[in-house]
Amino acid sequence: MSRHWITQAVLCFLISSNAHAISTLPFDPSQFPDPNALLTKEITNAIVKTAGLAADHRSYEPATALGTKLGVDIGIEITGTKLSQEFKDALALAGLKNYTLHVIPIPKIHLHKGISSRVGLNLSLVYYQGYRIYGGDVKVTVLQPEEGPTLAFRVGYNFSKMGFVDTRTITPQLVISRALFFADPYIGVGYQITSGKVTIPVYINDIHIATLSNSAKAQAFLAFTGIQFRVPGLGLQLTLEGAYSSAKIHTLGTKVGFSF
Repeated sequence: MSRHWITQAVLCFLISSNAHAISTLPFDPSQFPDPNALLTKEITNAIVKTAGLAADHRSYEPATALGTKLGVDIGIEITGTKLSQEFKDALALAGLKNYTLHVIPIPKIHLHKGISSRVGLNLSLVYYQGYRIYGGDVKVTVLQPEEGPTLAFRVGYNFSKMGFVDTRTITPQLVISRALFFADPYIGVGYQITSGKVTIPVYINDIHIATLSNSAKAQAFLAFTGIQFRVPGLGLQLTLEGAYSSAKIHTLGTKVGFSF
């Protein structure tokens, strides 16, 4: 079986088995006794922060430059995101007291392309039943000696639309890695800056009479570490990564794919 068909089969499995979990996010006004309660400042801040930081683009790449020999990686990510207590408390204030999901799995497709010997572009996306998450980053490898650690600067951008919540997130990062023959361990730090809007249409007898909206912003420090394994000659890659967020929205995930 070719790499192309293997990638398609894995993608179909992940989307069918995990995309339903995305739809369990409590971003449907009909789930709340009083949807107007979602527009308080405290609740809007918690929802925008969680949606923006949880759905943020994650590169799952070390500092090492991909290069331009062909310079293309195709992969599939699945990330488990921990919901903060602040978010669950906000849902309870809005009237949703029986929400018990603690971790949300979010799958994404990745495409990574080397632009030059030191610059790379990475894109990620998922689209399922109106839930849309598009992201990407530009990475510049500023130090890549023959021996010793590699240093890169990366800037990520992410747009998400989940139910009645729209967010945009920018994440500058510094990444250090050390390429070995079969693996490339890395560590990094970043800062997430997200903004978003909660928009709720109001209907009476199926007639739209108004639209309620409120905006919020949030920021969080991010620290992450991971390792990318490679199978020489086959192009198979497996990346494992965990991240700590000062907003208590921690993540643990993996990306599997092929390098060409």
